[in-house]
Amino acid sequence: MTMKYFKISLFFALVAMLTACGGDDEPSGTPDDYRMGFITDYDVNLRVKVTDPDAVKDIATLTVRYYDQAGNMQKETVTGAEWNKNVKYTVGDNLKIGLCAEWTLRTKEEIQAAPKTAYDLGVDITSLYIGTKTNGDKVESTFFSKQNVGISGGAKNKESLIALKESGKRIYSSFLFIYKKLSNGGIYAEESNFPEE
Repeated sequence: MTMKYFKISLFFALVAMLTACGGDDEPSGTPDDYRMGFITDYDVNLRVKVTDPDAVKDIATLTVRYYDQAGNMQKETVTGAEWNKNVKYTVGDNLKIGLCAEWTLRTKEEIQAAPKTAYDLGVDITSLYIGTKTNGDKVESTFFSKQNVGISGGAKNKESLIALKESGKRIYSSFLFIYKKLSNGGIYAEESNFPEE
């Protein structure tokens, strides 16, 4: 069963601050007055934490995909208990900030030969946002997701892992926000599905 994302309330607070007054109403005052509080760029720390680092070593490959500052998809392999990447994004229309961590189980023979009797494929993904406003002020917020689509939580014995491998199900955690620029200079973050490879 797919668990819904758990979003830190600060993230919603950030989106609320960044979004202009509702509807088509433009903020009052001169442009210089109301643009002073808008975000111009984000420094984002993307993080992946593996529940059971032995899973990476013994039975599976964990691949991370994310969007770089130019909007290009990048791919890296997690080799230990944690992975992180700092990316600076400039706010603009259709800016994508997202992360996907996906497991690929090894062969049936490799799983059977693994030294442990059970492995946990849990993954926590986090992104720490530090936004810079046009007046130089900083705004910080966090997005956190503890989920694996395609698998229930907890350690799995070898038989379960082999059955999962043979089922062909994707095992992943992900998030994606697409930022839209508003006519008055503000931005709006829209949640979307991270694309399959």
